[in-house]
Amino acid sequence: MIFESGVYQLDIDVERTQHFYANEDFEFCTCAGCRNFSKAYHLFPEAVQQFFRKFGMILENLLK
Repeated sequence: MIFESGVYQLDIDVERTQHFYANEDFEFCTCAGCRNFSKAYHLFPEAVQQFFRKFGMILENLLK
């Protein structure tokens, strides 16, 4: 699926991305930036969380 934002075009396989986030067993990076992101994600406004979901990035289950 092609997503356009301004001059940018992203070609994202949403179903494959969803499958990855639902089924892969991986650990997030442990750098300070990634740790902060995982702690802050649940505080993001719903619109920001929807932005990630739109691309198939189902992060709620991974960032507990």
